[in-house]
Amino acid sequence: MHNNRSSPTRWLRLVEDTQPQRRERHAFDGDLQGDSNRVGLTPGSKCVAGTKCSSQRVDTVSRSNEPPYNLRLAQLLAIALAILVAGCTSSPPANTTAGSTTTAATSTHAPSKPSSPGQHGMVEDFSDAESFAMHFDDPKRDHWQKPQEVIALLTVTHGMTVVDLGAGTGYFLPYLSKAAGPNGSVLALDTEPGMVEFMNARVDKERLQNVQPTLVPPDDPALDPRSVDRLLIVNTWHHISDRKQYAKKLFSAMRAGGQVLVVDFNDESPIGPPVHHRLTADSVADELRSAGFVASVAEESLPYQYVVVGEAR
Repeated sequence: MHNNRSSPTRWLRLVEDTQPQRRERHAFDGDLQGDSNRVGLTPGSKCVAGTKCSSQRVDTVSRSNEPPYNLRLAQLLAIALAILVAGCTSSPPANTTAGSTTTAATSTHAPSKPSSPGQHGMVEDFSDAESFAMHFDDPKRDHWQKPQEVIALLTVTHGMTVVDLGAGTGYFLPYLSKAAGPNGSVLALDTEPGMVEFMNARVDKERLQNVQPTLVPPDDPALDPRSVDRLLIVNTWHHISDRKQYAKKLFSAMRAGGQVLVVDFNDESPIGPPVHHRLTADSVADELRSAGFVASVAEESLPYQYVVVGEAR
C-alpha cells in the first residue's frame, strides 16, 4: 500500500470531529473581534464582527438542510473506503529496466529495443566478460558452432592477416592462430574494454603469439586500407548499426581476393538474439553486395546458424 494514502484511523477521526453539536449559541454585548467559532448569527442579523451588538437571543442555527448524521457518516465512510481500496489495488509502473524479462531463445542476450533492418543494431551490455565466458566458451558450444567447419569455410592459409570482428572472449582465436601460422597475424577486435582485457589474458595463457586483441569503436573497425586477407564475423553482425555503411569500411580494408565470412543465427535457432533482431541470410548478403562484395550464402551443416561469404574481387 502506498504511504501517501490516508489511513482508516485518520478518516474515523475526521468523522468524529464533524459530528454536529445541537446547541444554542448566544451573542453578547461587546467587541466580538470576528470570533466566529464562539458566536453564531441568524441570517440577516445586523451584528457584524468588529462592531457593538446589543444583547439578544440568537436562534439555534438551523441544520434542516443538512442530511441526517447517520447518512453523512455512512457517506464519509464510503468515501474513505473507496480511497483505501484504490490505494491498495493500484499497480506501480512496469519495470522496464534492462534485464527485466528473458526468453528461452535469449539466454545469452539482454533484452533490447527492436531495430529497423540496417539501421540500428542490437545494443547489449558485454562489460561482464567473465559471465559471458561461461556461455561463449562452454565446451558444449563446439557441438553446434562447429569451429573447424567455420575455419575451413574461411579458407585461411599460413601468412595471412586475419580479423576476428566482435571476437568477444576469444573463442575462435586458437583456431585462427593455428590457421594463420607463425608468419601470419590475427587481429581480435571488440568494442568492449572488458572483452579485450579478457582476450589479452587468454593470449598470454595460451601463448597465442600471433594474436593481437584491439579495442575499436562501435561504428568503425579501424582497419588500414587493403590490409586484410580474411575477416570472420560470428554472432556479431546483428549488433552493428548502419550495416551497409559499415560494410563499406570492411570492403576498403580487404585486399584483392579477400574474403569476409558472416555467421549468424537463423530464425529457427533455440538460442541467440530475440527474433526481431535476427537477420536473414539473404538480407546480410544484400548488405555486403551494397558495399561492393560478391556475396552468396554458403552451404554448411551448422544447426543454428547460416554462413554468408563476401568476396572482394
